[in-house]
Amino acid sequence: MNTDQVVVNVNPLDDPSFVYPLGLTYCQTGTDPAANITGLAGGAFSYTVISGGPNLVLNTATGDVTLLTSDIGTYAITYNTATAPGSLCSQSSTLNLTITDNPVADFTFGTYCTNNSDPSPTFINGGTGGVFTAAPAGLTLNAGTGLVDLSASTPGTYTVTNTVNVAGCALATYSDDIVVNGLPNATIAGTTSICPGAALPDITINLTAGIANWNLTYEYNGTPVTVNAASSPYTITGAAVGSYDLVTVTDGNGCTNLISGNATISNYPVPTMNALVPQDVCEGTNLSVQGFGADISGSTFAWTNTTGTDVGFGLSGTGNIPIFLAQNSTGADIYVTVSVVPTSPQGCVGPASTFIIGVHPNPVVSFYADSLMGCEPFTTVFHNTSSVPGQNCLWDFGTGPAAIGCDSVPAIFGAGIYDVTLSVTTADGCFGTATIADYIVVYEQAEASFIFAPQIIDIDDTEVEFLNQSVNADTYQWDFGDTTPFVFQINPSHIYPQVPNQYLVTLVATNSGFCPDTAQQLVIIQDVIIFYVPNVFTPDHDEFNEGFHPVFTSGFDPYDYHLTIFNRWGEIMFESFNAEVGWDGTYSNQGLVQDGVYVWQIEFKENMSDKRHTHRGHVTVLK
Repeated sequence: MNTDQVVVNVNPLDDPSFVYPLGLTYCQTGTDPAANITGLAGGAFSYTVISGGPNLVLNTATGDVTLLTSDIGTYAITYNTATAPGSLCSQSSTLNLTITDNPVADFTFGTYCTNNSDPSPTFINGGTGGVFTAAPAGLTLNAGTGLVDLSASTPGTYTVTNTVNVAGCALATYSDDIVVNGLPNATIAGTTSICPGAALPDITINLTAGIANWNLTYEYNGTPVTVNAASSPYTITGAAVGSYDLVTVTDGNGCTNLISGNATISNYPVPTMNALVPQDVCEGTNLSVQGFGADISGSTFAWTNTTGTDVGFGLSGTGNIPIFLAQNSTGADIYVTVSVVPTSPQGCVGPASTFIIGVHPNPVVSFYADSLMGCEPFTTVFHNTSSVPGQNCLWDFGTGPAAIGCDSVPAIFGAGIYDVTLSVTTADGCFGTATIADYIVVYEQAEASFIFAPQIIDIDDTEVEFLNQSVNADTYQWDFGDTTPFVFQINPSHIYPQVPNQYLVTLVATNSGFCPDTAQQLVIIQDVIIFYVPNVFTPDHDEFNEGFHPVFTSGFDPYDYHLTIFNRWGEIMFESFNAEVGWDGTYSNQGLVQDGVYVWQIEFKENMSDKRHTHRGHVTVLK
């Protein structure tokens, strides 16, 4: 077996590090910067232009820069180790070097209010920022940017200095003043309440901070109002009722501040009377008048009887009207109007409210009835003739529960003598009553009644016996309904004509000539039904016994008659609704029927009632 060996060398990367000891920004008129190679020496320098330029005087072997003959700008300087002795793994590194002109620190500030946007310096003449300082103390300043925090600064005038220090260049400084003005403010006073119609008060606005000649904006009931206040305080003279809200104030420096504050001129509430309702009382009755009240606690009241008629409580007063006994001697309604005026605890007088007190007379009760005497049940109608007809009227007739009604009130009485009392309550609640003794006299009522025999009567026997069954009666009058004279017997008999008819019998019974009563019944004299039906006929054209029809003598209604002829199979051969028309033995248009037996049926109504009769039989046809 053979072997061999190979040696592999791994070289480290070159170190291309270099620096400019005085930094990376140089003044064109300053000391030329020399590169300090901290890595592998012997490489080469090159550059590219980042901005400005384009010419950079660069020693490619040492990296030194000649500033005065180079152009102002920023350059990327690269060092590469490829040409350095002993370089095995070349590398490069780059630094950005800036050549600048001499620095300028010029800037300007202005005048500001503490609520303005925070200002930064405005650079002029090519000035740039450096380090900012301010004097005296009190100005809050960002040293790196020059930004002023106005809200954190104390109002005043300050000198701000900008110092710019560029390596190799002369130190540049510049100063300018900044004025920070404080914000104006205002307060408002004058909130108060007055009674409606009272003198209007003033509102004072005190202007604080800032300088004179303020422009002030406030809102009156939401509407902006702007005024000029040359001095403080500013007065709103005779301020109207409403709300005054501060909005903004701008002082002589032009600084505007949002402000708040409120003054309100309001009216004390005017008391309003609680509802007053009309009140009514009957004469001679105590009335407790409604107590007065208002929507504002502690209000007082003054009242006046504006009608001028004293009905028991006087014509004027304060507080509530006391209980009084109503007076009215006129017999008619008296109405007085009371006016009540409320006054609040603050002295504000409210609108008057009125109500009416009515004093009503009591009714003088009287009445009459349409009739005062009669038979039981006796009915009469009572009429109220009181001085005031009333709304609720109770009648006591002595017959049970009271009746209700103020006129045309009917009443029913049994036998007896009765006192009548009427009590009247008017629509106003006033009351009166009256009684008339022994006012209604009622007699017992006769009751007429009778029966008769026989109950079934025909023309063969027309005598009828009448049995009187009347009660509470002693005289009688009979009308038999057949135009014969009246009969005054207790139990009479009567003979009617022997013809079919019906008679209304009337009995009038009285009690010693009073309280008549009538009873009626119908007496019917019935006819006798008589008819004959033949059982054979011969329709052979010999002029004898040619037809068939029943023969009625009496007792039937000829207008309600029906004759039907059937054959043995039940087929209708003939019909007639006229008792005078019989069957001639033919069937329709087929001529005479065959000899044989046929069934007849007669239907009719009797003439003395609605009763109907049906009869059937057989008839023989022979030719």
